[in-house]
Amino acid sequence: MINRYLRSTMTALMAAFWFSSTIAHSKPVRPLSKKVAKPIFNPPPVVLEGRQFVYRWHDGVKLFEYTPTDQSDLNGWREMLSLGDLGHSRLETAAEATASNHRSHGVLFEARQIKGEKGASDSFLLVSALVPRGQLSAGEYCVVRLFQREGHVYVYTWSTRISDQPGVIEELRKSEKQRINAMLNLVPPSAKDLKRIPKGNAPNPAGGAQ
Repeated sequence: MINRYLRSTMTALMAAFWFSSTIAHSKPVRPLSKKVAKPIFNPPPVVLEGRQFVYRWHDGVKLFEYTPTDQSDLNGWREMLSLGDLGHSRLETAAEATASNHRSHGVLFEARQIKGEKGASDSFLLVSALVPRGQLSAGEYCVVRLFQREGHVYVYTWSTRISDQPGVIEELRKSEKQRINAMLNLVPPSAKDLKRIPKGNAPNPAGGAQ
């Protein structure tokens, strides 16, 4: 009986000692921290020749699309400004690849380099008409600018859909110089802000003009 009593007492003491030592050596329990969601960045509209192009869509990787305020339907746009982030690549290499791609899909009217002034980076400019083989319907007249900023190569493409009506491209080319100047003045959001743009449609197509 005594042995049985001693055994049960020792067991109780050992259990109490183990519990107290565990409490003494254990780290204090911290409350679970709530993850704070990063704020979403909604790019402001871009102004080209006095017209606002509103941010509409992001592919989740590197492509961002803008259309004029009255062209919210991305399946029926007539004009579009797209911004591509090509990452840490060489500007000359990216420009050559873009020019080659435009040649293979249409007519490349112009491809030239513009030296940056007052510390600004160089830019490569392309002007082209991208057309389906054998026809002009649903083609695009494009003014393209490639440049480097924050170690990334960016490409802005201003596309205008063209029809098979005669003289359409010639008419567009009359304002080519103004389009190029407008493109040279564009500055993209920072690489940090671009990462905060959610994939898909713009959460709120509004904001101040750039």
